[in-house]
Amino acid sequence: MELSQEKYHLNTEQYIQQINSINEKSVSILNEFKKLYVIHKMHPENEEYQYQYENIVSNINKISSTLFTTSNDIQLNIDDLNKQLIELNVSIKKEKKINKNLKSQLGMVEHKSNSTNEMINNYKEIYEKYYLNNWSILLSTFLCIYSISIVYKKPVV
Repeated sequence: MELSQEKYHLNTEQYIQQINSINEKSVSILNEFKKLYVIHKMHPENEEYQYQYENIVSNINKISSTLFTTSNDIQLNIDDLNKQLIELNVSIKKEKKINKNLKSQLGMVEHKSNSTNEMINNYKEIYEKYYLNNWSILLSTFLCIYSISIVYKKPVV
């Protein structure tokens, strides 16, 4: 399975262009909306101002719907990519297991013992064994020093 990089790269550029276009349109429309809103509220009976106000509100709604559609398309592409990546991850895990089995079979064919696998698998046990051994030696040393100091303690005069 392969990810089609070209497809998503083209979509990315297309989405960036759409968002930039929406951004440019929205700035001019919002500036005009500010003016018309004030005029419309000051003269609510004037039909020309009311028509312009309704027109600008409809433009804002169009931009909003375009932005929603674009974001929805982006989310769908992200979901699709995530599904493909999950499938790739599963196949990579399968291939790693196959590779591990093949490597161990290769070691058997060549009649060589694979000591590195043993070392990797047993490092924790070896570490714990030596760790406990070191602590027991340290504690026994302190115990011996303490007992010798008690036995050979100077008598109080």
